[in-house]
Amino acid sequence: MAKSFRDRIAGSVDHPIEAACSARSPATIWATGVGAGLGAGIGSFGGGSALAAGIGGGIGVLVAYTILWISLRGSDLALGMALVLTADRLELYRLSWLGTRAVGLIRAIPYAQIRDVRATDRWLEVRLEIAAGDDVLVVHTSKRGIGAGREFADQLRRRIAA
Repeated sequence: MAKSFRDRIAGSVDHPIEAACSARSPATIWATGVGAGLGAGIGSFGGGSALAAGIGGGIGVLVAYTILWISLRGSDLALGMALVLTADRLELYRLSWLGTRAVGLIRAIPYAQIRDVRATDRWLEVRLEIAAGDDVLVVHTSKRGIGAGREFADQLRRRIAA
């Protein structure tokens, strides 16, 4: 039986976790969609077949991810991340390139420092804004599945209210 996302992340950190949610830097979904669309259009026009369109779409996604990766260098965000709830804090981890395990802690925020959590539904994703101290952490998650940003935000709100 396949492990859940939370169990995969829990296996790669050195302490128990209670919930996990996948996260992406803002604009990742839109950039990959635009890259795939442009690449598929160019491939279809240039090659004249569905195969050429598919190859072009794949290349367009790779180009989009390369641009995103370059733009994120130097920031504390990554292309693939996981938000994690522990007994006493919220943690943000960088994920391996396959997204199967946590490879580095980006941020750890005690619940007492979190002032507000906002989850905004967008067309393809949920935007999470977590206000802690003087800083606001902004990540995007999916609406369903391992992202489940709205449910994760509800769990986080319950923890900071206690």
